[in-house]
Amino acid sequence: MIEIALKNIKKAYGADEILKDITFDVKTKEIAGIVGENGTGKTTIFKIIANIIDCDGGLVNISTKDSVGYLEQIPIYKDGLKVIDVLNYAFEKIEALEKNIKLLEEKMNKCEGMQLDQVLKQYASVSNEFERLGGYEKEIRLNKICNGLQFTKEHLQKSFNLLSGGEKTIVLLGKTLLENHNILLLDEPTNHLDIKALAWLEEYIKEYQGTILIISHDRYFLDKVATKIIEIEDGAAKTYMGNYSSYQNQNKEEDDAQFELYKTQQKKIKAMEAAILKLKQFGEACHGDKNPFYKRAFNMERRLEKMDVIKNVRVKHKIKLSVNMEERSANNVILVENASKSFADKQILDRANMLVNYGERVALVGENGAGKTTLLRMLFGDEKIDSGKITLGSNTAYAYLEQNVMFPNNKLSVIEYFVEDIIITASEARKYLAKFLFFADDVFKEISKLSGGEKSRLRLAKMLYANNNLLILDEPTNHLDIDAIETIEEALNEYKGTIFFISHDRYFINKIATRVVELSSKVLTSYAGDFDYYKEKKDALIENTEVKSEVKKVKKTNEVYENRKQIKSKDNEIKKLENKIKKLEDNIKSIEELMSENSADYKKLDELYIDKKEMDNELEMLMELWFELN
Repeated sequence: MIEIALKNIKKAYGADEILKDITFDVKTKEIAGIVGENGTGKTTIFKIIANIIDCDGGLVNISTKDSVGYLEQIPIYKDGLKVIDVLNYAFEKIEALEKNIKLLEEKMNKCEGMQLDQVLKQYASVSNEFERLGGYEKEIRLNKICNGLQFTKEHLQKSFNLLSGGEKTIVLLGKTLLENHNILLLDEPTNHLDIKALAWLEEYIKEYQGTILIISHDRYFLDKVATKIIEIEDGAAKTYMGNYSSYQNQNKEEDDAQFELYKTQQKKIKAMEAAILKLKQFGEACHGDKNPFYKRAFNMERRLEKMDVIKNVRVKHKIKLSVNMEERSANNVILVENASKSFADKQILDRANMLVNYGERVALVGENGAGKTTLLRMLFGDEKIDSGKITLGSNTAYAYLEQNVMFPNNKLSVIEYFVEDIIITASEARKYLAKFLFFADDVFKEISKLSGGEKSRLRLAKMLYANNNLLILDEPTNHLDIDAIETIEEALNEYKGTIFFISHDRYFINKIATRVVELSSKVLTSYAGDFDYYKEKKDALIENTEVKSEVKKVKKTNEVYENRKQIKSKDNEIKKLENKIKKLEDNIKSIEELMSENSADYKKLDELYIDKKEMDNELEMLMELWFELN
């Protein structure tokens, strides 16, 4: 069944026509990734579907039974509202129904006869709606979201208005997921999430029972979740079945085929132009009233004018950079020895060790707040280390790309900044900047007018041209669209020096990294491969831990049966079993009371739930023994 259908959608802002002919559909339970360069109108499409803005033409059809959830721009909430309060806004309908159920229950106790029948009908209707919206699973769903997005008990009690923009976005993502809509519109849902939260979100989305549209520059994420890709380009939409990698392959095949047609047509055009020129030359040499050469030349020109010339052929050229690296650094580029660092009551590093060698491309990964950026700051000497050593090797000339790029002089143009302090002609500078997607008049833009992604591209262009043998990058793909990210990847793969970078972009890590270092539990652990290799090793470690846990449970079960064999008297055994059962039942009751007392502490709830489940399993096993003996 088609849940969303857009046909010939148009939208303009003044003279700027953003959407010209957007036509696509999304069926029940499909997960559609929306891709395209920044500024192509992806978010505008979402706002049209969500009925936030009107289109200028075309048709929008959404299944009437469906509710649409849109990961909105950050709203303004009243002061004092906590994170948990914002999340609970997702349950407004459920809470209203719950109040209504209680009122109807009170009413049933006070009426009889026909009036009671009417109240019972209302009660059944409201109860069914409460169940349909997941009212009975409210706490379980809230617990699942809080754990997945790593909302601690302390975080839930923070004032929403005092959070950073990124933190607010994650809270709103949680609220949107909790609302349980039939259709979800997620605009860059992976922004600000660390790798652990990203993996959780992937699984959550794959299990979601509704239809989902996702705008994202996270190619790894789209590879994992998308069942179709909708590309927005030049105001039109084109649909490709499959995930992001499948889309890329199909797209490349189309581009290659189009380029071959273009080359064939250009060859034909040149041949026709040469023939026209020769016919005209023959015509000049031939005298007479009826000159056949001119007539044939004229007819051929008419055919050429009417030809549908292929334009806008996409051809991606490999970036070839002339990097000015006059001398390489020592082999040991970055050395971390027994490094320890604490902030008040939080320890970031505890006797951590790491070595980065010349020419390596090392990705530093870890959860948000683990201390990755702090490690970089200690490397530069901007942050003091408590004990141990963090040093750069001899002859190391480094350049640093921070998350939020700042320039000393925002009034300079792109080309003025680039040529500053280097010897290069304006023509050469423009050719070089074009490799970083600064074309034509883009080079005269004032830095203050650039987007976050453009600033990152400009800084990286200068870093790669300058005499640096070590690049240190903190989230280099933030604010970039996919085309820009791929441009950066090509440039970095041409670079011959050492690269040490922080990133949550798993596709980017796979493209660039030769090694992954994880900062977790205050130590640095090295994995000699790309992100997929790191994930494989981590998953194997988790699986091994779970297997050990299962072995422990089996041993525990065997012990119970062994105990039964060792008891000589059947009556004695029954009595002992009854005592154990009574004790277990008391313990389970105590845990249930603790769960009730800690209903707001989702991490504690999870721990108690695991303990309760283990006890329930043991109780069931003992009860089976008791029945067997009786």
